Amino acid sequence: MTKYNNIYIKNIYYMLSYAYRSLNASDIREMGSEYFENIHDMFAHIVLSEMSRIIKRGLYRTYITTDDKMSVIRGKILLADTMRDMASNKKVVSCEYDEFSENNIYNQVIKTTIIMLIKQNTVSHDKRSQLRRLLVFLDNVNELSISQIKWDAIKVRKENQNYRFILVACNFILSSMILSDSDGTYRMNDFIDDQKMHHLYEKFILEYYRYHFPKISAASLAVNWDLDDGFCDFLPKMQTDITLRYKGKVLIIDAKFYSHVMQQRFESYSVHSGNLYQIFTYVKNYDKAHTGNVAGMLLYAKTDERVFPNQTYHMSGNAISVKTLDLNADFEAISGALNNIIKDYFG
Repeated sequence: MTKYNNIYIKNIYYMLSYAYRSLNASDIREMGSEYFENIHDMFAHIVLSEMSRIIKRGLYRTYITTDDKMSVIRGKILLADTMRDMASNKKVVSCEYDEFSENNIYNQVIKTTIIMLIKQNTVSHDKRSQLRRLLVFLDNVNELSISQIKWDAIKVRKENQNYRFILVACNFILSSMILSDSDGTYRMNDFIDDQKMHHLYEKFILEYYRYHFPKISAASLAVNWDLDDGFCDFLPKMQTDITLRYKGKVLIIDAKFYSHVMQQRFESYSVHSGNLYQIFTYVKNYDKAHTGNVAGMLLYAKTDERVFPNQTYHMSGNAISVKTLDLNADFEAISGALNNIIKDYFG
């Protein structure tokens, strides 16, 4: 399998699929049969696959306010414009009306992404041909300027939930575009932003457990400080990446996606001290009753370093583990490692 940043590209596809959409058996079978030459080819596949689903259901449409000069009245008359036209002896009425249209921000982002992918030589010829055929369905949709897309304002609603995964892929693709100084065109970067990968790694683990272990409560939870007098001004917020709860036992997982798992000083290796202090603080403040039924785990994405941790420490009555997850393995091995975490702690 082709790799990206020491991770099999297909595994990134698995991670994205778990993190951003509800899977079913056919999705998992489909993922297992795919092969990707590079990261750009993978994103092109996601756009093609998701667009085929969207087209079958029909493009999402919204009411868009439009104004136009017409021979008949439609909607609200724009009086000032109409009077100006009448003074010029033009027999038209300026109207403002709502039109039910597919030309909305959701489809505009998708069309912009498809056009950008078609221009990338790193996307296979076959996939680019398939992408060109999709443009027919978006003929009435406008293309956007990448720099003007306000991602925070694009909210997926209940009625267009089927757009969630493709919009995530579009965000990854368009956020990676670099403007060329020579000819003013865009090209795709050959890497994913580290912050996006860190967030993807966290969300993948959380959603994996939600999907495969429905009896276990899996969530990102706020942990309150165990205070003697209740005074908490200026204390930082504690938010776990993944908190697993089952039959009175709790496992707090802090997912870390770093280029270096261990600290090194000369020939001595150690766990990142700040990470260890953080997970210890989460565990001790969560376990206010000092039951010992709350454990913590630092789960690093494994790198190609020759030294990596696989330890469990017992600190003041609670277990704190430091482990790695090898994203460079077949997904079956990744799945097995995540399953073993549940088996080892919850039985």
